[in-house]
Amino acid sequence: MLKQTEGSRAVAEAVALCRPEVICAYPISPQTHIVEGLGERVKSGALTPCEFINVESEFAAMSVAIGSSAAGARTYTATASQGLLFMAEAVYNASGLGLPIVMTVANRAIGAPINIWNDHSDSMSQRDCGWIQLFAESNQEALDLHIQAFKLAEELSMPVMVCMDGFILTHAYEQVDMPDQADVDAFLPPYWTRPIRFRLARW
Repeated sequence: MLKQTEGSRAVAEAVALCRPEVICAYPISPQTHIVEGLGERVKSGALTPCEFINVESEFAAMSVAIGSSAAGARTYTATASQGLLFMAEAVYNASGLGLPIVMTVANRAIGAPINIWNDHSDSMSQRDCGWIQLFAESNQEALDLHIQAFKLAEELSMPVMVCMDGFILTHAYEQVDMPDQADVDAFLPPYWTRPIRFRLARW
C-alpha cells in the first residue's frame, strides 16, 4: 500500500509487521521516533504479544536484547551515534553468541562536544564487530531492509544492523510501498519454526 510517511514511522511499521516479541528501547536522536512508534503500537494492543522494555541506557538495551534473543524471542532495538559506542562491548557479545538481533542505527556523527549531523562514523566504528550491516539509500530501502534483516538474522544466526541516514532519512517524509501483514508473514515465519541446527550448535 502506498503511503506518505516519515522515515522513522515507516521503519516502525515495518518492524511491527515482523512481529517482534521484545523491543528494547532507549531514546537517542535521531532514532527516537522509531521506538516511539513501536511503543504506541504495543500500548494500543496493535502489536501483541510484544514486551516493550524501557531501559536505562544503550548498554542496557543491548544487554536486554542479548538475554531475550538467547531465550528465543524475536528481538529488536535501535540506537545512534555515541549510543552505539556505549553498547559496543555488548554488541560484540551478541555476535559472538550468534544471536539474531535486529538493530536500527540511525547514522549520526561521533564528535565532541556534540554533533547532530549525519555521517557513518558510528556504524563504521563497529564494522568489524561481527554484525551484518545493511545500508539504506532511501526510506523504501530502509523499510524493505528491516524485513529482510529479520530473515537474514534468523537464517544465519547472526545479528544485523540496518543503517539509515539520521535526519536525512529518519525525519524525511517520502512515499513508501508498505507490504501487507500476510505478505510479511509468508516471507518471515514465526521465529521458532526456523531450522534450529545453528542455535543448537551454540549451546
